Amino acid sequence: MPGGNAYGIASPATLPAIYTTVAGADVTLTAGSEITVITTGALVANNPGDYYPMIWLWLTIVLGAAAPSALQLAFKLGSGSDVDTFVIEPGLLVNLAELTIGVTLIGANSATAWQGSGSTINITGKATTQAATAKFVGSRAIVALMRGPDA
Repeated sequence: MPGGNAYGIASPATLPAIYTTVAGADVTLTAGSEITVITTGALVANNPGDYYPMIWLWLTIVLGAAAPSALQLAFKLGSGSDVDTFVIEPGLLVNLAELTIGVTLIGANSATAWQGSGSTINITGKATTQAATAKFVGSRAIVALMRGPDA
């Protein structure tokens, strides 16, 4: 069977890996800019076939004396465009708040992104009007390539 994705045939997915903030430090989400908060190394599938990335993300975010009017989390492959986004509910964005946000991001099923040298995932945050801080303590992403159906 092409791609080897037949039920009953061993085709294990890659093991999940845990990543923390860039350089193991707090990251300032400069107002109006999409800032990389967490980056992975190159993720490579251990078998041929189609895979999709699953990201379980927890971020602790501190808001300043003037809270942002909007806050978006996203991920992209390398320096490409956003694959999946999540917008924080604006009612949570209050002055001097400290938020712990848990979201799941998911990518498209692909036969090419994870083969050969693989792809790097960059998880980003974008604050609007006022900056915020993604804290090192209380933040992490668990990333896994999940075996998808062959297209």
